[in-house]
Amino acid sequence: MTANSFANSATPQSPICKLFFIVFFSLFSLATSVSANAEDKAIIVFDASGSMWGQLDGKTKIEIAKKTLSDVVTNWDDEKQLGLLAYGHRRKGDCSDIETLVPVGKNNKAAMISKVNKINPKGKTPISASIKMAANELKFTEDDATVILISDGKETCNADPCETAAELEKLGVNFTAHVIGFGVDKQTSEQLQCIAENTGGLYFPADSAEQLSVALKQIVVKAKVISIRAIDEKTGEVFPKIIDWKLINQYTEEVISLEGSGAGVEILLAGDETDNNSKNIVTTEKSITAGKWLVSGTSGNYSGEASVNIEDNDQKISINFNKKLPKVVINAANEAITGTELDVSWEAPKDLKGLINLQLSEDEPKYHASPLKHTKGISETTLRLPSVAGEYVLRFYDNQDRMVLAEHPITLKEAEIVINAPEEIGTGTELELSWIAPKEAKAKINLEAADDKPKFHRNPHLYVKNKKKEGVMRMPATAGDYVLRWYNQSDRKLVTEKPITLVESTITLNAPDQAGTGSELELSWEAPKTTEAKINLELEGDKPRFHSNPHLSVDDRKKQRIMRMPATAGNYILRWYNRSDQKIVLEKPITLVESVITINAPDQAETGTEIDLSWEAPKSTQAVINLQLADEKPKYHSRPYLNTKGKTSATMRMPAIEGDYVLRWYNISDQKIVAEHPIKLTAAAITITAPDEAGVGTEIDLSWEAPKSSRAVINLRLADEKPSYNSRPYLYTKGKTSASMRMPSEPGEYVLRWYNESDQQIVTERPIKLTPVAITITAPDEAQAGTEIDLSWEAPKTSKAVINLQLADEKPNYNSRPYLYTKGKTSATMRMPSQAGEYVLRWYNESDQQILAERPLKVTPVEITITAPDEAQAGTEIDLSWVAPKTSKAVINLQLADEKPSYNSRPYLYTKGKTSASMRMPSEAGEYVLRWYNESDQQILTERPLKVTPVEITLSADDEAIAGTEIEVAWDAPKGLDAFINVQLADEKPNYNAKNYIYTKKNTSDYLRLPSEAGDYVLRWYNKNHRTPIAERPIKLIAPDITINVPDEIKADTEIEISWEAPKGLNNPFINIQPEGEKPNYNTKKYIYTKNKQSDYMKMPAKPGVYVLRWYNHGVTKPIIEKKITVNSNE
Repeated sequence: MTANSFANSATPQSPICKLFFIVFFSLFSLATSVSANAEDKAIIVFDASGSMWGQLDGKTKIEIAKKTLSDVVTNWDDEKQLGLLAYGHRRKGDCSDIETLVPVGKNNKAAMISKVNKINPKGKTPISASIKMAANELKFTEDDATVILISDGKETCNADPCETAAELEKLGVNFTAHVIGFGVDKQTSEQLQCIAENTGGLYFPADSAEQLSVALKQIVVKAKVISIRAIDEKTGEVFPKIIDWKLINQYTEEVISLEGSGAGVEILLAGDETDNNSKNIVTTEKSITAGKWLVSGTSGNYSGEASVNIEDNDQKISINFNKKLPKVVINAANEAITGTELDVSWEAPKDLKGLINLQLSEDEPKYHASPLKHTKGISETTLRLPSVAGEYVLRFYDNQDRMVLAEHPITLKEAEIVINAPEEIGTGTELELSWIAPKEAKAKINLEAADDKPKFHRNPHLYVKNKKKEGVMRMPATAGDYVLRWYNQSDRKLVTEKPITLVESTITLNAPDQAGTGSELELSWEAPKTTEAKINLELEGDKPRFHSNPHLSVDDRKKQRIMRMPATAGNYILRWYNRSDQKIVLEKPITLVESVITINAPDQAETGTEIDLSWEAPKSTQAVINLQLADEKPKYHSRPYLNTKGKTSATMRMPAIEGDYVLRWYNISDQKIVAEHPIKLTAAAITITAPDEAGVGTEIDLSWEAPKSSRAVINLRLADEKPSYNSRPYLYTKGKTSASMRMPSEPGEYVLRWYNESDQQIVTERPIKLTPVAITITAPDEAQAGTEIDLSWEAPKTSKAVINLQLADEKPNYNSRPYLYTKGKTSATMRMPSQAGEYVLRWYNESDQQILAERPLKVTPVEITITAPDEAQAGTEIDLSWVAPKTSKAVINLQLADEKPSYNSRPYLYTKGKTSASMRMPSEAGEYVLRWYNESDQQILTERPLKVTPVEITLSADDEAIAGTEIEVAWDAPKGLDAFINVQLADEKPNYNAKNYIYTKKNTSDYLRLPSEAGDYVLRWYNKNHRTPIAERPIKLIAPDITINVPDEIKADTEIEISWEAPKGLNNPFINIQPEGEKPNYNTKKYIYTKNKQSDYMKMPAKPGVYVLRWYNHGVTKPIIEKKITVNSNE
């Protein structure tokens, strides 16, 4: 609220207090000091500088200030001493132009008003000197002194008013300067405000006559102050958060609400004309009178209230605040096993954000104790329990202030955990472990040296989770005494131990003492079955390295493997590393000797041809042979290349560039050169034969002469374009000496180029010129939409093209529809689109999709009529007929009138070759539309409305029947409906695919097999392919009364007679037998069928025990009835 709005709502004489809320820190002391100083002595320092001639709201500032000051002085208390000092009112540019116009004293109102009215602004703004002079006149070093400065500008006399104010505050007994900034900018306002702040005074910005009046009254009229503050009942401290206050008059029931008040400490209610334009004020249009009021406040979950008497003097009110605790209930077991999972749920307000944790009951409650779970968005969870047994407490904390809202005691009992493992096992083998532990246990089992300090993070280890009861652990390579330790995963505490001794495993590595470089070495070994290891080959003298090449892996699947030897001869060591801890278990030395390798190849070959290579090398050698220019740096990944594996000879295609080359043999395992053979490549003689000219789009015959083994690509490209191996058209020469090529559509000078296929280099070229060709399309000038027209054309015999049809104003598109291919034809038919308009037939060369010819064609609207009844019953068949051009080809479908038209909607029929057909109506009644779609572009050419009316269907059947039997169902329905009736439980969602059903077509009644389970059911009529039922009829199924007659005790492995009493007509029922305690199984091997019989023989099990005979209806896995029997031993 602005000062202006406040000034209009109350006057100094009003018996009602205007209500304000001000955040309390220093303002309370300021308000009281203002009133105290106003009762003693004060001087008004009046700005009469030249800037006071400035205007606000059409009036000069000096005019407004004179009128406002006169009004305030008129109402001044005669018992209070007041003086007047002005500056800048006599001379221009003089910083010493400061004068006391009215000395401090009482009963001087008339003199002061007279002096004010005579002031004529002229000079500068010596603020610092003026407040110093006023302070000295008030004897500020001896008595309390108050200066009230009214200024419209900042200091202009080379002084700092902020420093001056601070100095006067320091030297004075109780010096205070209150400042009114009258129509000032932000920078000036900051300077004036610091004068007030440095002396403990108030600062008021005023931008109008009304605001100036209110500001002056704020300072010179005593304020009544009511202080309200909230006290935290728990701590006794002032409540630190934003509060929404409400005051209710207990006599008049008037309500005053102030939201978001109090930025943290204390709140003031200031009455009469007291105002403050600082950002901390919150005002209300309502007023407060003396009397009994209910004062209440809320902040989040905290609140407080008190009934107080508000009086006409200063008052302090304290309201105790406490938290409204939401009701929370924890649901959990009273006992649980250590290390298992505990299911916990809770009842709490939906928006409450909390945390639930578990602690020993003797421990001090702690918000971040583990285990813990946050409750946001959930009402249940699981907690992994600690390893230590004892008395615990589940606690629910409020996230906001971490208060405990609910508790639940729980006793944790020691879990029975046993690790089963042998007392001794070989190093490097797999240890099979099993354990006995609670089903939900989640743990880690480590193997640690017996003398090591227990440590949760250690290898080898395995995890216990997902109800596992066994696992496998790989043993280290070092023999000794070890301990298997079980750690609870949630708190990593040791729960139980089992000692185990590791004995040295016997391992033998079999390999020759010597092998050839680059050859394959066959290795075999003897080791415990479950051993997992790695065998490396490393140079003698090198530091052992687990991650070295060549290497091979050892597992229980193989006892023999192959290792490829490196290319460098020397002394090596085969090292066996245990895989789990990467330690060396044994070593075997081996010497590699240089292998003799020879490459056999011609000394000379033609570029682009294939040469025969052969080689002599150890049988198991595997290598790469590649070809490089002799002056190039050797490179393993060079082309051309071949792999020697499993071969002694191969062919290699030569590059296109002549020169001196080298064939190099690289050992595949370490990519080192083992042998070389030089070869010289000479240019091959290649000639392309083709016509000098050809028509665009035609096919030409090409032939060539080249070495027999040459393999190349011939392509065609404009002579002025950059050569490209991937250019079109192109053909492959492999295995051929001639071929045909289709020419592009653009006339011009072209070049046929021969590219060697292996390195894509040009070997030879031949120029060819392409000339335009004459192509003519013959077609009618007009055709009806959706009909077929005859097209013919004249073009070169070898032309191959696509003719398509497009609207004349569309961008030409090779892939547009309708279209046809011209290959091998001179005529064809084309179906016209549905849209009438001006079209163009275009001839596209197929090879490059360029247009070679065009012909305009006009498509005119077509007359089509569909004849059908105006109405038809849902699910029935109707007869349709139509009149359309003979060559029309369309789809007629039926859709609801308010649905978006769809070509693929059902029901539908094809019109081709027909003028009439029948269509089955949908099951849903409503307003429909028959639509005729042109088949080629799926556009609608005509429509016809049709109303589908509900069909009357009545189902007849017994109200009750025995479950599992057959009943007769009859119906009254229109003829020809393609439908079925099924049966379902009444409370199930209707299901088109329910198992028990009968078809209704051609009949008016039939027998329906009922489900085996008793209950309330519904018979439903469905039209085929429509999943909404048309008619329903309820039926109640009662359980069949079935009795199995058999002695209670029977001898094992004997055959006994079983008899029964059951309703007729049950669906192929049978009786089977199972041991008691087993889950009922429909598919057991021992059973007898009961259909059309009243008894039968069954052989009893050979094993004594308690068994159950169960009666099943065919196809239903739930038993109808059971009978328990005891099978005794034959002995």
